Amino acid sequence: MKKHTKVSVNYLELIPKHRSSLEFSIGEQGEVTLFQ
Repeated sequence: MKKHTKVSVNYLELIPKHRSSLEFSIGEQGEVTLFQ
């Protein structure tokens, strides 16, 4: 059951302040879940 999808690094560049400790996953519907 692999829910995590490879995401472009460009996404992290949108929120550089969280870059060091940002985790997120994209669901099957395309929704993004952030873990802060």
